Amino acid sequence: MTDQHPPLPPAPLNVGDVFETAITKLVTGGAGLGRSPDGLAAFVAGTAAGDTVRARVTRRRKGLLEAGLVEVLVPSADRV
Repeated sequence: MTDQHPPLPPAPLNVGDVFETAITKLVTGGAGLGRSPDGLAAFVAGTAAGDTVRARVTRRRKGLLEAGLVEVLVPSADRV
């Protein structure tokens, strides 16, 4: 018999780690709001609502991440 265990949650991201996220909206200060794989709010500078991006964590705070844009994977239709 094989044991059926639920999948482990993703490991927490640390400064310097890269992740992909969909930007849902812009927030105060102009950063885009997405979610990290571990479920934290991620504020990504240099993005537009509707982008799918690759970002690098620049700061980890309680309950959120700040990140810089590495690459726009799928640009928003609203980009000019």
